[in-house]
Amino acid sequence: MASSEGLLSESNCLEDIIIIWLDETIANPDTILLSQRKNLLLSYVKAIQPFTNDSACMKYIANITDVHILFIVSGSHGEKIVPIIHDLPKLTFIYIFCADKNKHEIWTKQFNKIRGVFNDDLLLSIKVKDDVCSLVNINFPFGLFDSAQRSLQELSKEQASFMWFQLVTELLLRLPHTPDSKAEMVTECHSHYKENGVQLEKITIFENTYQACDAIKWYTENTFVFQLFNKAFRMQDFDVIFKYRYFLVDLFNQLGSLYNQQFKNRQGYLTVYRGQRMYREELMKLKHNVGHLISINTFFSASLSCSVAANFSGNGEDLSIGIESVIFDIEVDLTVSCRPFANIDQLSCIKDECEVLFSVGTIFRIESVELETDAIWLVKLTWTNECSQQLTKMNQLTGLLDFYTGHYIGDHPSVLTFGLFLSKMGCLQQAKRFYINLRKILSTDHPDRGVLHNNLGEIMRKLGYFNQARHHFERAIEYCIDTMSIFHPVWAVIHSNLALLHLTLKRPKHALKCYHCALLVISRFRDLNANQNTYIQESKATVYHGMGSAYILLDQPQKAVDFYQKALEIELKTLPQDHPTLIDTYNELGSVNLRLNEWTKALEKYEESLRIAQHNLLGSDWKLVNLHINVAALIYFVTGNKSKTLVHCSQALQIMEQSKLPSISCNRMEVYKSLANLYTHIGLGPLAFQMWERFIEEGKGRLVANSDFVNSSDLIKQMELLQLSKEAFALDSNIMIFFDRNSLFRPRVSQLEAITRCEIADNWRALGHIKLAICYYTWLLENILVSDDPHFAKLHESRLHNNLAACYQDLEDDNAALHHYSLSLEILSPDEENKSIQAAIIHYNIALIYMNRNEFDQSRAHLNKSLLHFLGVPEHRNSTLDVKINYYFAKTYERCNDWKMARDYYQQTIDKCKQYALDDSIINQYEKLLQCMIDKISENTQ
Repeated sequence: MASSEGLLSESNCLEDIIIIWLDETIANPDTILLSQRKNLLLSYVKAIQPFTNDSACMKYIANITDVHILFIVSGSHGEKIVPIIHDLPKLTFIYIFCADKNKHEIWTKQFNKIRGVFNDDLLLSIKVKDDVCSLVNINFPFGLFDSAQRSLQELSKEQASFMWFQLVTELLLRLPHTPDSKAEMVTECHSHYKENGVQLEKITIFENTYQACDAIKWYTENTFVFQLFNKAFRMQDFDVIFKYRYFLVDLFNQLGSLYNQQFKNRQGYLTVYRGQRMYREELMKLKHNVGHLISINTFFSASLSCSVAANFSGNGEDLSIGIESVIFDIEVDLTVSCRPFANIDQLSCIKDECEVLFSVGTIFRIESVELETDAIWLVKLTWTNECSQQLTKMNQLTGLLDFYTGHYIGDHPSVLTFGLFLSKMGCLQQAKRFYINLRKILSTDHPDRGVLHNNLGEIMRKLGYFNQARHHFERAIEYCIDTMSIFHPVWAVIHSNLALLHLTLKRPKHALKCYHCALLVISRFRDLNANQNTYIQESKATVYHGMGSAYILLDQPQKAVDFYQKALEIELKTLPQDHPTLIDTYNELGSVNLRLNEWTKALEKYEESLRIAQHNLLGSDWKLVNLHINVAALIYFVTGNKSKTLVHCSQALQIMEQSKLPSISCNRMEVYKSLANLYTHIGLGPLAFQMWERFIEEGKGRLVANSDFVNSSDLIKQMELLQLSKEAFALDSNIMIFFDRNSLFRPRVSQLEAITRCEIADNWRALGHIKLAICYYTWLLENILVSDDPHFAKLHESRLHNNLAACYQDLEDDNAALHHYSLSLEILSPDEENKSIQAAIIHYNIALIYMNRNEFDQSRAHLNKSLLHFLGVPEHRNSTLDVKINYYFAKTYERCNDWKMARDYYQQTIDKCKQYALDDSIINQYEKLLQCMIDKISENTQ
């Protein structure tokens, strides 16, 4: 049992659910809670953490991540601490355990996470057990992707995540069984359950008795296997997934064997159901992606019986805390090949559920997401021939999958390939841990040890540990000298990596020597292995790329262009479309074009590099930060498009701050400085001021007073100008910040404060300072939560998007305006939209955009929607809107030369003006327009 003083580290906090008990009067709470159901509860939770002190308890809660916390607290402590921590997302349920039940039932009614007030330990134990069982089933990990809209950044992240997940699981399934792989799994399980005697006993049984034919049995039993195995897949924690490869292969193979027995060569369809509790945000992702493909990133069970599935859905009992009840209706065409699945009822430890188990990585299409009853959603998933064709059409994605599978995995992959994939994914820290652990396992005379040191050296170089990188390259050379010919292909790789290290350390001449050695090895390898031309060409491209970088350092940019171009020509011929290698090649070509003052060419290369990076990297890579900054600067100075510049600035900052990238790989100060300069050029003084503040804060303690980063006099002048801008903006800089790394929470404000802040931005827009208004609306959307009323919060967020869209409309950026108007509508539920005058205004604004584009059918469609919403809210009638809707109906028909319809709507406009008793001058204007239409009709009838 952990003491109240100890903190559970993030790296060890793999379990989903943890129980925290705060009560100074109970010396050993786990004996009370577990006395009735000890074995059952310890099958689901890792431990119970007791506390007798409020501050120690709150500190513990603040430091743990990726867990559901079930919080048991005494009545007296609860009255003080519950209001403070109630809204923490990680705090799932609260239980009050006290002597005076009647007293504490009064104040607890206002907190919807409180599951009850208990004075009986047995009733408390039963309730906790039931809630634990529900939470075990709440996470349903999936990935979404759509071939039709690959240019969107978020979608590209999904595609990259999908591709790497598929590749890693495919690699693990092909790795051979070894005694070491079983031992690694058992050791991993021991480390996570070292204080849980129930699970430790089961681990011992597994170690001594497990056989491959028992995989499904162990998976369906509520033990450490199900808990840790599924959690690793849910989190896509590849470090841990690798350690479970022994069990993964057995489970997959047993499922495949059953699939062949039950469904191979079968005709028709299989329909199964899955009951699921889901967070509302996750369910809305599915709803917004109807028609797209979904990959399920873990093994998952369904039932042939809908009634069985319904028992697991929760029947809406947790709606108050944002958890929805869902039933998945899954239809599979048995004639279309897919990942294996099977009816496991005969092998499962849980009988009479008609259970069908699906493999990890199974793909479906989302057909519909509908509210079936007041409490239960129905999600329809299918796998048909049409879905299969939809996946096949994703040429870029499937091409990369096929390339990596054939080129790096093959039929008999090496365990080192796993580390290579982690590196290519940008997971450098995970790759480093993997290689270091593998080094402890491989024997000193293992033939892969030289390659391992080479790979580890390259990881250390990328992480900036240059001395360690050189050490590992030297060790690689020592091992390879004793085990292989000097013209073995590995030598070309080692020389290329050494050259990269020299380039990183600004030693271009040393690098060129290493590259020439690599070319010599490649040329000899070609003579010996003419049939391996693809590998040869790839190796040459790598060397040419590096030689281009060396000539950049030698200030010979034209030579650099020549070598980069040679590398690019080879890569485009030998690699599949959008291969990650092209990211660096286009990026370096962009850099050298910039150096030659070829700005337009540089922008083209950087944009292509960024596009490919968004398809391949997982969204937390420094390359994305640098590319966004470079693209932002060039877009501004080449095209003058400020809105696009701001988008890329925002994305660079978001990736750097939210992903918590290590500063050793890139200088955060340089990023802040670049952003400050860009914001200054664009005219966004307050934002520039914030970036300089971040720049100075980041530099504290780094001894930068004499560095090139800070020019004191220029910085003082800049700060003076920006201080004036900040004062003009009338905001407190301590409040208006983009990302506060020192805070665990986004600030919450009252409804009045939220309205006031929005009105500040409204005022800037009214004064014509559109860019400042856009800046502040965007910041409000990203950083402020409204705490009083969830309904108001949604309407407020919708209003912000609407106002942001209006700003872009002012700047004649119709695409950005339509984007934010759409977001404004999506936030509202159908019921809210029907009852909101705001929806009427949004549709009206969208109609104006389409009218200006001469898309009159679209314009009238949104005017109709605007009118319907307007009529549906009689208590908020807006005379101006009513008149304007009819006026623009008339204008759209007038511009289509439909004079009669225009005449009728101008007449309706006049009637509305008279109904609302508007000024005669306004009525006169519309009467003139009406007369024009009457004249047009007369002219055309003569």
